Amino acid sequence: MLIVQIDPSSLSPTELAALRRDFIAFFRAECGLHNEDGTPNTAAQQKWSATVDGHVLTSLLWQMYSGITESISSGHTEVLYGKPYLTDQLSGLTFQVSPHAFFQVNTRGAEKLYSIATEWGRLNRDTTLFDICCGTGTIGLTIAKNVHKVIGLEIIQSAIDDANNNAKLNSKRHRFIASSLHPFIPSSLHPLIPSSLSLLSSLPRRFI
Repeated sequence: MLIVQIDPSSLSPTELAALRRDFIAFFRAECGLHNEDGTPNTAAQQKWSATVDGHVLTSLLWQMYSGITESISSGHTEVLYGKPYLTDQLSGLTFQVSPHAFFQVNTRGAEKLYSIATEWGRLNRDTTLFDICCGTGTIGLTIAKNVHKVIGLEIIQSAIDDANNNAKLNSKRHRFIASSLHPFIPSSLHPLIPSSLSLLSSLPRRFI
């Protein structure tokens, strides 16, 4: 998946449309996107694959954003080619990842880290696990086989959509909710006491 971000603030609608058209034409010619009639551009696909160590461009996204900070929750993203998500494997599970969601690309390192978290957390089949900043659900779903229930919290709606889709893909029945921490936790913790409860937190940004 390749996301190209454009600042449209200095471009007229005509200039923006021309840039978009030229952008698509370039990637059709150079990277192996399908031709306008839907047929594969085999020569360009082979050229692109050889250039980037055998990897194939599965999705091409065009994002317009004129801010000066992150664009996860802002801007307009259009899928020009392919699917609006990536699919990857982690710990024997399949994960669908949308453009604005976080996924740990170092899957081998992630598998080791999640294994250590499970061991240190002393989790068991009576445990309810709160996965805070759960993203696409990778941590909770990977650990799910060791606990009674997983409840994931995340402020990015597209990531929560991914997490719930990933639960279905992997036949896991767990809850993933779009919410910040403080409005959700008090009312949700009370019914669980005095049952076994674990909080797994990774807070890379303002969340509470």
